[in-house]
Amino acid sequence: MTRIPALLFALALTACGGDRYDGDAHGSYGGGPLVHGGATNPAQTAATIRAADPAFEKDYAGGEPLDAFLQDYITNGHQTKARVRILKIRDVGGKLHAFVALTDAAGEPTTDATKLKFGQLNGVTGEKVPVGLNVIGPVYGRYPVQISAVLDHSGSMSGSIDALHGAAIQLIDALPEASFSVVKFAGAVDVVQPMTKDRAALAAAVNAPYELASTALFDAIVGGLATHGGSGAELEALTLGLVFTDGVENASKTGYEATKAALRGARVPQLMLGMGDVDMKSLITMAEDTNGLFQYLMDATKFEGAMTYAAATVKAIVEVELDAPAGLKAEDLTADLAP
Repeated sequence: MTRIPALLFALALTACGGDRYDGDAHGSYGGGPLVHGGATNPAQTAATIRAADPAFEKDYAGGEPLDAFLQDYITNGHQTKARVRILKIRDVGGKLHAFVALTDAAGEPTTDATKLKFGQLNGVTGEKVPVGLNVIGPVYGRYPVQISAVLDHSGSMSGSIDALHGAAIQLIDALPEASFSVVKFAGAVDVVQPMTKDRAALAAAVNAPYELASTALFDAIVGGLATHGGSGAELEALTLGLVFTDGVENASKTGYEATKAALRGARVPQLMLGMGDVDMKSLITMAEDTNGLFQYLMDATKFEGAMTYAAATVKAIVEVELDAPAGLKAEDLTADLAP
């Protein structure tokens, strides 16, 4: 087991238009406003967020009323609407390829890319020029997949640890072609298992005893990124981070700015799972800023469904070949679904 010290990153980031790897204007991830009570009073939570961060509703809820946006997570665990996320852009033999995650009108993962549309942004005028595409097929099973599983072992998890461990193993077993690392955190962060496909080693790592304490969430997120061994933009693999927490940051040495820089520099989309009385605003921001997704769990009885959804999301990611110049980045492109 490797203990991770606080990691600080200084990363140069390009200006972006077609994805979420852009400048932040939404305050500290852990500095509030906290969505405590959000599961029972989304209207009050929405009012708190609006007062502190008026742009959040437009930038993350797409103009949807914020209380309805939060209620959708609380009721269904995820957003129930069609979406597309550009997870990775890569050059293949001089042609531009994209890995994209799609959800249908009910918010369920799908490989149906028949309505997928790409556009190339003009960085000066903001004009979007349509880009032709050819759907190649699912990424899972054709490319290496790396997932860093970052698991909260704070004191508030004392009654749910066995359920969390069972759910993590459920996810690992559901994706037998994927490599996983296991990172546990409380007051400190430990890489219990480096990236591997060895299912026995992963099960042992997940089930290993771990002292429950506080919530070094930022340190853990950065520690999970380090287990991939490089930037997700550079690795010849689909790289994803899965982070589960039931609490709010209270123990990290890594600050907000360093965490933000690490997330955006590493280009590893984050699947953020938050249970109970978490800071939903912060988790949504971290997920969306990396073109990932946020899931909300009311309590530990929702673990199985959340991991089933996460596995389905990974299996539904598709590769498309774009009729666009090689060398473009995700921020040079837009992607959406036709009505």
